[in-house]
Amino acid sequence: MWGVLFVGIIMKVLELGTGSGKIEKDSIGVDICKTEHVDVVHDLNVVPYPFEDNTFDLVYAHNILEHLRDIAAVMREIHRIAKPNALVSIIVPYYKSENAFWEHEHIHFFSDVTFREFTGEAYYNYRYDFRYRMEQLDMVTTGRFRRGLPFKRLLATFLWNIYNEMHIKMRVLK
Repeated sequence: MWGVLFVGIIMKVLELGTGSGKIEKDSIGVDICKTEHVDVVHDLNVVPYPFEDNTFDLVYAHNILEHLRDIAAVMREIHRIAKPNALVSIIVPYYKSENAFWEHEHIHFFSDVTFREFTGEAYYNYRYDFRYRMEQLDMVTTGRFRRGLPFKRLLATFLWNIYNEMHIKMRVLK
């Protein structure tokens, strides 16, 4: 199955955790339970994933990483199955948000520095034999009140529930 057409080039797209719906119509959807949006049934806690090395141009991991046990193993596996310079799009709840805590299946919390460990910028970066380059990290607020707050970065240092989630885009370095 082939993904989106981008300037005349067909991209192979993978979506992790697509039980409730896909972002790209022609992507390959993976989840633990079979639904109409799932093309491959697989427990994402179990590596290796059922894909060849260097297969995907784009990987979506939206609202799934917080449910998985070993984030480093998942990031290593995404790195393995993604092509060099592939884009990885991640959405996770921000650790100072009620969104991080409201679902009982959330087992991880994420800050704005969590994924820097996989870029080589963090103190403990020697533990990983794979690398990403951070392209974009956006702290996202929802609700009219929060969006209109001035000095959100400063307020988030002291207050909870300023940001709801993080939108991250990383490039696979090989």
